[in-house]
Amino acid sequence: MELLVIALDTKSGQRLRWTGRRHDDDEPDWARGDSDQDLFDSVFHAILDGEQVAVGVDSPLTAPLPEGLVGDAASDETKVLEVADAVPPTAGRIRLNRLLEELGRWRPWTAVTTSRQHWLATRSILVWEAAATPDDSVREFFDFVRRSSTWDQHGPTYGPPAVVNLAIAAALRAGVVAGWAELTQPVLALPTMT
Repeated sequence: MELLVIALDTKSGQRLRWTGRRHDDDEPDWARGDSDQDLFDSVFHAILDGEQVAVGVDSPLTAPLPEGLVGDAASDETKVLEVADAVPPTAGRIRLNRLLEELGRWRPWTAVTTSRQHWLATRSILVWEAAATPDDSVREFFDFVRRSSTWDQHGPTYGPPAVVNLAIAAALRAGVVAGWAELTQPVLALPTMT
């Protein structure tokens, strides 16, 4: 599998910084950028080259649903999207939204997911929460993919939906391909490496 993993850094200053690395590198060949345009160009070209992309965002991407929308009521997608729209934006989510909006303009058939099953089955973008520095987050993601037992623990959740997936809400608003079923599923969050 050809794979590009990117982690955003929006907390260390006013400008966006990101770090990325490809799966098939013999020695780590880190790519770095410091603008929304650099990020879009890297993701866009990787997708055009047939690579799968994983983008780690250094912000929470899951928010609780109000009590009245938990369970069966969570099937009202319009209300769930309204809840997502009301969550105060973070710098990381703003950057993710910009990336997804650009993809929606130039390549709306791009699939965006937070589900490992969908990501592994398609040429798509997996969005996940990154908790460490960008370099450590990228390393942690590669380690996570290698540990199949851990990877398998982050499959779909069952039971009444109690969260809104802010990454999928952003993808749906941006007009790229995203699954409505993921709108009330939690986003993969990788811990800080120790």
